[in-house]
Amino acid sequence: MTHVLPLLRDVRCIRQGQWSAQCPACGHTSLSLATGSRGQRLVWTCHRKPACSQEVVRNALRARGVPAGCLPRVPSPGYADSLPERDRLIQIVTADLPPATRILLLGAELLTSGKIPAGRELDALAARIRLGRGTVYRARHAQIPPDMPESQNGTREVPE
Repeated sequence: MTHVLPLLRDVRCIRQGQWSAQCPACGHTSLSLATGSRGQRLVWTCHRKPACSQEVVRNALRARGVPAGCLPRVPSPGYADSLPERDRLIQIVTADLPPATRILLLGAELLTSGKIPAGRELDALAARIRLGRGTVYRARHAQIPPDMPESQNGTREVPE
């Protein structure tokens, strides 16, 4: 953190491990900074109304010379919307299905928005989730129990 503070303007120590400074994105003196929970990466909040986004502040800090390794990664817009619903994942994990089928369904939910591919795409998915080709082809023909919620693509049954 000591190598980051000189790159900012109007830095004031609030208490140990916490500072305020001028926001490098908007120039307003409303940026609060702290070391992360494990004392590793920098965390910040711009308190101006409307506040600068995490991504905008991160880019401004990078432009000032702050190393990327000191900054947390900022998820891309829509990241949370693209994740499968937690209930769906829990249903798959706890379903009365063979383990390979559960892994395939989880892989499909997380990597292909719930759609189990065919052909080369299925082979690529098998490699990513570290299951053999024959195993995923057998698991592909499993049926999702009717009490499971629908996947993001609206199917209950694994497509043929």
